[in-house]
Amino acid sequence: MGRLGPGRRLLEVLWPLRNYGIGARVTKPTWTGPDCFWQITKLKYNKRAVRDDGSIRLGKAWGTLHWRGQPVGRPDWRVP
Repeated sequence: MGRLGPGRRLLEVLWPLRNYGIGARVTKPTWTGPDCFWQITKLKYNKRAVRDDGSIRLGKAWGTLHWRGQPVGRPDWRVP
């Protein structure tokens, strides 16, 4: 499971992963519960925002929020 560190953006974490992060589980550093995460279902990268080192900063992500092991809300919420 990926954990966002201070100063890291979600898309920077997902970009190097297989399938660009679709299916990955990510959590925020402030969430302490082991079963609290977003499961990424859809991504849309802005290909014009690729930096010189190959990383990307702009785009949108959608996913399912899991809180204490249970899915919450709609399956395709925009990840904040």
